[in-house]
Amino acid sequence: LVADLPASTTALAPRPAPPVDGWPARRRIAAVFGSVDKGGTWTPARTLTAIAVFGSAKLDLREANLAPGVTELRVRCVFGSLELIVPPQLAVESDATAVFGSFEELHRSPHEPDPSRPVLRITGLTLFGSVEVETRLPGESRRDARRRSKQEAKALPGRKAELPAATARIKDE
Repeated sequence: LVADLPASTTALAPRPAPPVDGWPARRRIAAVFGSVDKGGTWTPARTLTAIAVFGSAKLDLREANLAPGVTELRVRCVFGSLELIVPPQLAVESDATAVFGSFEELHRSPHEPDPSRPVLRITGLTLFGSVEVETRLPGESRRDARRRSKQEAKALPGRKAELPAATARIKDE
């Protein structure tokens, strides 16, 4: 029945060898006239390239299994947007350029790097696009993160807690 069919060479192609240290070397995530949402438990490559051309990409690294040492995120946004969500304990370095766009830079790295801890280094270019880096706890919404951030700022020593306007009026009377 199938004797006259040509042999397929692509179906029998060998799988690439797994990376030596458990993390892939390179990976590309692209959103062209569309969107990409990457989150949950996943393993980013040592060099990750995120491309958004007339599209949007969302990379959530809160539950990602990052390799120890430097993981480089190369960003290219042209008329697109990239939202990057990182956990509070992740060291972040950024060095990127925005031309007629915005690149929210976040620098949070120790003075003396620990080779056993992961560091995310963000580089790249946005042209008529935007890159936003946001810090959130796992499972935390944007709204909850803002609320937590405000509460932490109020709890800082030397800062007076402000009363709501209605409470202030009652106290003045």
